[in-house]
Formats: sequence, structure tokens, C-alpha cells
Amino acid sequence: MARKFLQSRKERFKTWWAKPPTRLERLGSAVLGFWAFLLLGIMLGFITATNHTLSMVGLAAWAIGSASFGIILGASFPKYMRCVALPFSVIGIGIGIGDS
Repeated sequence: MARKFLQSRKERFKTWWAKPPTRLERLGSAVLGFWAFLLLGIMLGFITATNHTLSMVGLAAWAIGSASFGIILGASFPKYMRCVALPFSVIGIGIGIGDS
């Protein structure tokens, strides 16, 4: 049963990958790229700051620059961004939900 499920998922992925991307997929990948690269830009901004001091202007420059790069990559390569950036854009969703 599991083998049949995995085989059908593999076939669906193959047919999805072979189709040209739609506008909705490009938009969704641009949003995913925005969030993934925004978080990455903020982290890189703090990591590269000397003596761990970074102004808000510097942090905003890192965040805006990397987020715009993510939007461009998401719109240009939507299928790759879906497979690569999606896991990074949802990291942390669900941490602490339901904890009391």
C-alpha cells in the first residue's frame, strides 16, 4: 500500500515538473522566495556585523536586498524555489502551538 502511494506521488511530481510553470506558481514561488531570503538576509546581516553591532539601516539593507533577490529567483525559477525554499520558509511554524 505504501509502495503504491509513493509511486503515485512520484508520477504526480514528474508530470508537475514537466509542465511549464503557471502565473500562480510564479507568484507563490516569489512569495516563498521573499520569506526564505528575508530570514536569510536578517541572519546574514547579524552574522557579518563586526562586534555584533548593526544599525537598523544596515539590517534593513540586508533584509530588503536579500528579499528582493528571493522574489527575483522565485519568479524566474518557480519549480526550483518550491522544492528548495519551501522548507526554509516554513521553519518554526508550529513551535509553541498548543503548549500551555
